[in-house]
Amino acid sequence: MRPTSLVFSAVAGLGLIAGCAQHREEVRRDGTTVKLQIYRLKGGTEGWSLEVVDDNGGSTVWEELFATDEDARDEFYRTLDAEGIRSFFVDHPSTSLH
Repeated sequence: MRPTSLVFSAVAGLGLIAGCAQHREEVRRDGTTVKLQIYRLKGGTEGWSLEVVDDNGGSTVWEELFATDEDARDEFYRTLDAEGIRSFFVDHPSTSLH
């Protein structure tokens, strides 16, 4: 079975890359780093997904899709500025919805 192809956003420093490679932007604040991932299905028109992965492998995923990759990135930084980097951390490796 062939893996689903993803397109990673150029705005998040990822380049437009098809496939399942782990490309991301690392963001560091207050001595803590998270990985920002913005992506959508290759050929998809539904919008861009936003995911933030913490140091423990926990994942925060926004429920809504964004019209553009820039909108997704802007939302990440709005949340980061308003709630702080620790808001992206979960108690154990899993997925939380934002």
